[in-house]
Amino acid sequence: MVADSASSRGYGDDMADVHARIDSLKDDIRVIGDSVLDLLAKVTAHDAKFEQILGTLASHDARLAGHDARFDEHDRRFDEHDRRFDEHDRRFDQIDAQLAEILARLPQRSG
Repeated sequence: MVADSASSRGYGDDMADVHARIDSLKDDIRVIGDSVLDLLAKVTAHDAKFEQILGTLASHDARLAGHDARFDEHDRRFDEHDRRFDEHDRRFDQIDAQLAEILARLPQRSG
């Protein structure tokens, strides 16, 4: 009797459909696994490329840091020149004031 219930017509028909679904799911899982492996290979390639780019950017950054230091030195020198020009302007203003005082003391010519 047990064999009759296990091999009943309704159960046997469903099992073929279940096996087909399981096989389909296995195929889907294989395809997904292959896709994941393809994506992993692409990510690895992109990661290597990004590392190369980061190395290049680090090299450029080092060069730019050198230029930045040079610009800072030029800026410091320009500030020193500005300070000296301001000092010369003060001296010229003093000379101009002295000249104006001297000219004010001279007798006026009518003419």
